[in-house]
Amino acid sequence: MGQWTKEHLLDAWQHYEAVVERCGKSNDWNDYADLFTEDGRYVDDVDPDRNRREEIRDWITGIYTNPVARAVRTFVTKWFIVDEERGWVIAEFDNIWDDPGNGQVFSFRNYTLMKYAGDYQWYFQEDQYNPQKRMEAGMGWMQARQAVKKSVKEIVS
Repeated sequence: MGQWTKEHLLDAWQHYEAVVERCGKSNDWNDYADLFTEDGRYVDDVDPDRNRREEIRDWITGIYTNPVARAVRTFVTKWFIVDEERGWVIAEFDNIWDDPGNGQVFSFRNYTLMKYAGDYQWYFQEDQYNPQKRMEAGMGWMQARQAVKKSVKEIVS
């Protein structure tokens, strides 16, 4: 048996999901950074590793100053596995952009490994995704958004 019960890990995971949902809606990612221990580590396919909570905070709040990234506000968990022995959670997410105004859906898949530290904090997160798919979805969203804005201007003019 691991250090935490499966029920506690599930509760911690649900807390994580609730914080992510709240941060996505508010576009304030400080509470997300607070999910990590002070020495927490975040590994991403594209960006350099983050090795402390404040590095994670600077990185995540910086990302969401970009208007295209800021429009990714919904993160749907497709499935997750709790490894009680290790205190890990492995999950698949859909990262979904806001509706660009024409009903199209733009998203990319992400696999995440979380390692639990206790007290509703995580000491490690690693995200795996296809950077090309992320870029294509972002570009598609941006082009759709611009097309919608252009048609609105034409209608108004």
